[in-house]
Formats: sequence, structure tokens, C-alpha cells
Amino acid sequence: MMNVRAISDAVGIQNFAAALGVRPSAVSNMRSANSIPAKKYAIVCWLCEARGLPEPDRSLFSFDEVASPILFGVADVEPVAKLPDVPHRGPNHAANPADGDGVKEAS
Repeated sequence: MMNVRAISDAVGIQNFAAALGVRPSAVSNMRSANSIPAKKYAIVCWLCEARGLPEPDRSLFSFDEVASPILFGVADVEPVAKLPDVPHRGPNHAANPADGDGVKEAS
């Protein structure tokens, strides 16, 4: 698995910073922490792919961890509401339901 230092070295620190829209000092901080902001994931994947590098491991990014519902004792709780099944009415569907049957008249 590549770390942030290896990725930024392969891309070039200046290029890496420019692609991420940050200063080189921010890249230095990422390298020290071995962590990249999660919102930069797609950009870093693209940079790696463009240079023939393997896709970066998601553990290098600051994604929020998802807690298991079991930890909170809500594993068997049903959803509050189920959304109704609504058929797609296509591009001629009127935005205002007060317009009758919801279909615009042909001109």
C-alpha cells in the first residue's frame, strides 16, 4: 500500500498541491499525518490513475467512520417512514399539481 508521501513524491509535490487546490505546506502536513482530506479522494484517484499508480487505499483519507447501529441499541428499529412509490411522469409533467391531471397541454 502506498502512503501519502509516496503518492505525492510520484506526482510531484508542486503538482499534487496544484491539483488539490492547496499550498505545498498543506501537502507537507498531509505527508506528516499520512492523511488526505476525504473530499480530495476523487482527485487523488485520478492523479494516481494518470501516473499508472495503484488506487490509493481509503484508509489514507479522512472519511467519517460509520458506527454500527448495534452500538447504539437500535439494530432492530424500523425506518421512521417509507417513501411512497411515485411513477416517473416524464418531461411533460406539470410542476403545479393544481393544473389538473399534471400533464401540460400540447401547443
